Amino acid sequence: MATIQAVLGNLMAGERHVLTAVDSGASTLSVLGCGFIVLCYLCFKELRKFSFKLVFFLALSDMLCSFFSIVGSVISRAIAAKLKIHLLELQLQLAEVGLREGCESFDALESSEYSYKLFRAIELLEQPAEDLLRELCPPPDCIIADFFFPWATDVARRLNIPRLMSHGPGCFWLVRMQVVFTSNGLEKIESDSEPFVLPGLRHRVEVTKRQIPGSSEGASTNQKGFWSRVIEAEKAAHGIVIHTFKELEFEFVQVLIKVRNTKVWCIGPVMLCNQDGLDIAERGNKVAINEHDCMNWLDEREPGSVLVRDRGLIIRGWAPQVLILSHGAIGCFLTHCGWNSTLESICAGVPVVTWPFFADQFLNETFIVEILKIGVRVGVDIPVLYGEEDKVGVLVKKDDVKKVVERLMEDDEEGKQRKASELAKMAKIAMEKDGSSYENVSSLIRDITETQH
Repeated sequence: MATIQAVLGNLMAGERHVLTAVDSGASTLSVLGCGFIVLCYLCFKELRKFSFKLVFFLALSDMLCSFFSIVGSVISRAIAAKLKIHLLELQLQLAEVGLREGCESFDALESSEYSYKLFRAIELLEQPAEDLLRELCPPPDCIIADFFFPWATDVARRLNIPRLMSHGPGCFWLVRMQVVFTSNGLEKIESDSEPFVLPGLRHRVEVTKRQIPGSSEGASTNQKGFWSRVIEAEKAAHGIVIHTFKELEFEFVQVLIKVRNTKVWCIGPVMLCNQDGLDIAERGNKVAINEHDCMNWLDEREPGSVLVRDRGLIIRGWAPQVLILSHGAIGCFLTHCGWNSTLESICAGVPVVTWPFFADQFLNETFIVEILKIGVRVGVDIPVLYGEEDKVGVLVKKDDVKKVVERLMEDDEEGKQRKASELAKMAKIAMEKDGSSYENVSSLIRDITETQH
């Protein structure tokens, strides 16, 4: 039987412990290819000394032994740090939607064509999730749900508590997607490959329809319908919680507040709260290399001389990315532009070579290269969906990579390294006491407390 695993954490602590709990939970649940926190709830008892409860639901199969072997050490250390974690189960109805056992995340699907079935399975979690929330004691004071769960707004309404929307990407992506799905001009663009300028901001942002999720001519009715439900659910939400920091996206935070007419709390980058060496090394999936061997190899390199994905040390499998990026030998990072990787490179002060594949990655690339100016494009403009890599063929040649790496690491006339270092300092300040993200967690706690009383 396929199940949904819930990681439940309780602690009596201050804002930094809250952020550490979020980071530990996110790290634990990023295993097995799950790229999003799908549902959590916060329960606050008192403002001065509040009880914090965090529930993460993750799609997993019955192979609990494999699950515990991957995340067991992370959970053990979290418990030792008084972040009490328990596992709860809900049935994920794969057979009912026509998926085989084990297809509990998008990475596990045979083709992107089956994604609508997984979305359907997610929709079927509405009633079981509501039943679980009703059984919790004390009851939740609010729900923070990922945008993949538009039904969470209805559940929160029935429970008479606020629902907060959580998004994986940052504010720039959210603002751009708002433009895409509220602008009539998109319908006039016939070609999926024709570049056009997104209206609404002083920055000139040029994209194609196929680079924007759910907007291309090939997007199915199910996909378009899902995004419409997400937008409607977000309109009714109490506010938005985003893994970013205000100083990184100040303009876009302000625009988002205005266009969505809602509250926005930027609470990241949460990975800076957890400096435990083992947690950093084991963040995500089980690594394919001993972290000490990796660090020893880097210690022998000159400062700023190594490209992550460098041919000198090939790691076949999951790499301890956060640990590697923090090493002084790293000169730049070849990234697919996922938002977590983007924030991790920023926290490390490392400039990037961008190679997006799909989803939010192309707009993240634009943000990195044109807004932050800490990266160089490798030159990909065609999305490659999971499971369809072989159909596309070669998009980038080695000489292309060589040129952009040399431009970034050797020439860097535009000062991208300096700008990346400045952003790293800003990220650290945001997470310190009295920093913007630290204060936003306090603000969030006060808001929910006042709402419920």
